[in-house]
Amino acid sequence: MANLLPLKWKFRLFLSLCLTVLILWQLVKFVGSKELFAAFNVIKLKYALIALLLSLSFPFICALRWHFVLRATGQRIPILNCLILIMGAWPLNIFLPSRTGDFFKVAFVSKSNSKSMVFGSIVAEKILDVGCLALIGLLGAIAIKNKTFAIVFIGLLILVAILNQGLWLFKKLLRENKSPLLDKANLVIEGTNILSSCPKYAAIAASFSSINWFLSVVQALLFFKAFGINIPLIETAARLPLSIFIGVLPITLAGIGTRDAAMIFFFKSFAPAGIILGVAILYSLYSYFLYATLGIPFFIYLVNRKTL
Repeated sequence: MANLLPLKWKFRLFLSLCLTVLILWQLVKFVGSKELFAAFNVIKLKYALIALLLSLSFPFICALRWHFVLRATGQRIPILNCLILIMGAWPLNIFLPSRTGDFFKVAFVSKSNSKSMVFGSIVAEKILDVGCLALIGLLGAIAIKNKTFAIVFIGLLILVAILNQGLWLFKKLLRENKSPLLDKANLVIEGTNILSSCPKYAAIAASFSSINWFLSVVQALLFFKAFGINIPLIETAARLPLSIFIGVLPITLAGIGTRDAAMIFFFKSFAPAGIILGVAILYSLYSYFLYATLGIPFFIYLVNRKTL
């Protein structure tokens, strides 16, 4: 994979790796290595296995979501091919910030699909994800009556709305100017602006995104239960999205360290720091390293096949 990256990305990768190791080291020092090992010694495997089953369902939900986002843009990629492309991109998401490895999928779509539109669909999927996760977080914040959390989530939803409206205005501007480069940019915008192009398919995609994030909240509950901690669903729904958003910031590899620190901060009133770090480690293992490992054969398949 290193040969696929330019020199500046290799430097950023090395810097992110150093920051990841440094932050993790500091977190382990903060909670205490003995406390962390003690937490894993008493883990209840039943809940960890149920959480694993949930993790295995997420790629299929994501494939359905992307399929309908693509349908909204007028592109048709079979659900099975969507799944193959999604899994093939996962090994890159371990090393690239903010899950930008997802754009790797564009290189392997067939010639019958517009690469610009497919690129736009991936951007649209990410915007949709932010909106759905922020909405779940807002509902949780309202339920626990936390005004600060609610304001953050409302801000994110407003940002998504402004971005969607801005894309619509930018699309109109591009139509008035003609050039090959602007035509490609217009196709990307069309692929991104799914809410106006096809609300029906956008709504279906949003429902799959919401299901995906709700099950992620349930999975976090199962992680806490595995360590013997019971946390109300509404508290997890309000606090986990904040941790995920912080983990998406392009600072460390796969959000490891930043997301863990955020979880320790937001869940500190519900469990000891050692247990929360254990939960955060399980979240990283299940949500990133599991898919990256399972995705290696798909990655090799795509690289050798060139297109689907």
